[in-house]
Amino acid sequence: MENDELGRIAEKNGDMLLELGHDPMENYILAMSTYFTQNLEDDCLRLAKKIEKYGDYLKEKGKDPNFSYSIAMAIYSKYGNTGEFSRVREKLHSKLESKIDKLVKIYEKQLEEAKNAYKKEISSIEENTEKRIMLSLLDILDNFERSLKSDCNDENYKKGIEMIYKQFYSVLRENGLERFSSVGEMFDPKKHEAIGYKESKKEDNVVVDEFKPGYFFKGKLLRAAQVILSKKVSD
Repeated sequence: MENDELGRIAEKNGDMLLELGHDPMENYILAMSTYFTQNLEDDCLRLAKKIEKYGDYLKEKGKDPNFSYSIAMAIYSKYGNTGEFSRVREKLHSKLESKIDKLVKIYEKQLEEAKNAYKKEISSIEENTEKRIMLSLLDILDNFERSLKSDCNDENYKKGIEMIYKQFYSVLRENGLERFSSVGEMFDPKKHEAIGYKESKKEDNVVVDEFKPGYFFKGKLLRAAQVILSKKVSD
């Protein structure tokens, strides 16, 4: 379900609550947040009028309309609707103007923070989704490499597998995948996973073999390399 649809459902629920004589503001604010994160100006301004009207209703009932008016003013201010902003402001007592200005700034800041939080969340979801997909594709890449290393008497078949492998790997590289070499390097726990040791004349903890290669994706570690480390033996 799209966020704008969720917003309209929340707005409709607020309308129904208002018709029944209940407070609709929780639903209206939820709707406003979804509209704002997607910069749906017309929907925000329509909702601002409803919130302003609810403030009028509260004022007629002798209740405090300041919260509703302040929300409406914040929306009008955000979209540069100075005429509507001034009109709502005139409804409030002059002694409240300083307090209202502060409230408007607070709500404008909260609206902006909600938008930034939404963008950050969407970005994180997209990044994690890409990472999961790329990890799945690495399994296929590993299978290709194992096939190329296996014995095969059919040269045409082997050449076909190699061609597909190169094309597949090329597409992954174009989309941000980067393989890194490990053999000969000192063990680095940030990008290596030690799965065994091998006696060697090299100093301890040098990568002497690679069981499974490691990869970066868009500059971040996607998969650590599974490596065999040296264990120095005396001459």
